[in-house]
Amino acid sequence: MIDQQDHPLNQRVDALEALARSYLVAGSFSRALGAARAAAVVDPLRESAQHLLVRCHLAEDNYASAVQVYRSFRAHLGRELGVEPSAHFAELLGLDSTIVAPACSFGR
Repeated sequence: MIDQQDHPLNQRVDALEALARSYLVAGSFSRALGAARAAAVVDPLRESAQHLLVRCHLAEDNYASAVQVYRSFRAHLGRELGVEPSAHFAELLGLDSTIVAPACSFGR
């Protein structure tokens, strides 16, 4: 059963992600970044939105900003769910997910 409140939010994030991807393809990086940021604000635990935000920063050659987004997302996931981002996410940045930051205890 789909939660009635989650469905419109998922649609909103899907639309914002699609918009960001289309802006990326068109080379409109600042607009892509704005749409990706909006998607990440709507659902801060959604990895695809964070991943897209990192891709936008990389498209603008802002590697440090991309890493900052990854680290912030990693910490947030750890605090909220006690999990790590996917290995694929770290690979996007050329990072080994096991050494990106000191091991998090996630409240343990």
